[in-house]
Amino acid sequence: MDTSEFAKLLYETRVPSSLSAEEAQKKYEPVLHCISEKTPERLYRYRHCDTRSFEAFDKDQVWVSTAESMNDGFDARLFFDKEEITQWLEQELPKTAKASFSRLMESVPKGAEMLPGMEQVYATVKNTPENVLSDAIEGVLKMIMDDSLSALSILASITQQTIKFCCLSEVIDSAVMWGLYAGDESGFTLAYDFKTNGLSVPAVKGKSRNCTLFPIIYGDERFKVPTEYIQFLLTYRIWQIALINSGYANYMPAVANAKLQSLVCTDMFMATKIALHKSREWEREAEWRLFCTSNDDMEFQNAKHGYIIKKPVAVYLGRRISPVYERLLKELAKDKNIPVYKMQLDDKSPTYKLHPIILQG
Repeated sequence: MDTSEFAKLLYETRVPSSLSAEEAQKKYEPVLHCISEKTPERLYRYRHCDTRSFEAFDKDQVWVSTAESMNDGFDARLFFDKEEITQWLEQELPKTAKASFSRLMESVPKGAEMLPGMEQVYATVKNTPENVLSDAIEGVLKMIMDDSLSALSILASITQQTIKFCCLSEVIDSAVMWGLYAGDESGFTLAYDFKTNGLSVPAVKGKSRNCTLFPIIYGDERFKVPTEYIQFLLTYRIWQIALINSGYANYMPAVANAKLQSLVCTDMFMATKIALHKSREWEREAEWRLFCTSNDDMEFQNAKHGYIIKKPVAVYLGRRISPVYERLLKELAKDKNIPVYKMQLDDKSPTYKLHPIILQG
C-alpha cells in the first residue's frame, strides 16, 4: 500500500494534552478517515502450530505484546538529538528551577494546605543566608541534572516497554512470510476483517479494550522525535521526583497529581507515530499494527502481554502442515463456521507467490 498520504496526515496531526476530548477527536478524524478508506478487506496473522496458538484460535484471542518483544530491536525505539537535550538541560534547568523556587517562597501555602512540619521548614529557608541557600540549590540542581542525563539512556527504550500491539500483514501469498512466521510453511494463518467489522471489540472480564489500526511507514532513515517531546518527558520525570521527595505525593496526592496533569504534552499522538516506522528492509511484510489500550484495566496496561477478543473470518494452512494439525484446525474452523484454505505451489505461475485452494467452507 502507498502510505505517502497517510504519512503526510500523520506528521501534520499534533494532539496537545491541553485539548478537550472533543477537540482531540477532531484532530484525529482526518487520519482515521484515511485509514478507514485504505484498510484492506483482510489482514493476516501468521502463526506456528503450538498449544498457545491453537488455544488462542479456539478462544478468539488476539494477543498483543510490547515492542521490546518484537524481532526488530528498532521497533518503537526513540531516536532524538541527545546533544540538543543536554544543552537544554544545562541552560534551562537552572533558570527554571530557581524561578520556581522564588515563586514558591513568595506564595507559601498556609493552614490546611501546608504539609505537616513544612511551616518550620519554610521559616528556616527564609532565614537562611543567601549564599548558603544558593549552594543548597546548586546541590539539588546537580542531583536533578545527573538524574536527567542518566535518564536519557533510558528514554530510548521507554516506548518499547509500554506500547502494545500485534502485527498483521496485507499479504497471504508470500513464501517469505510463510517461511519466517509460520514454521517454514508448516503453520497456519488467521484472516481478520477490520474493514466491515471495525475495531469495536468486547470487554475482557468486564474490562475495556480500545483498539486502533495503522499501517507501517517504511523508510531508509529513522523517525526523529522532536526535541520538545523529549523535554516534556524529562520535565514530567523531574516533577515526579520532586513531588515524591517533597512529600506532596504522599501527603497531598491530589495536589501532586494536579501538578503533573498541568504539564502539557506537545503531542499525545507521538508514541503511536514512533511505533509506526520501520526500515525499508522490512517492507515486504506489508505490515499493519493493531494497538490496544484499556481505560480501566491497569493490569493489562502494565503487562508485557495481553489479548483482545476478535473472531477470524478464515484459516489458511501452510502447505507443509502435518495431517494431525490440519485435522485439528479444520475442526476448530468448523465450530466457528469459517472457511479453511491451504497454500500450494503453482508450477504454471511465473511468479514466486503461493496460491490458496479451499478445503472446507
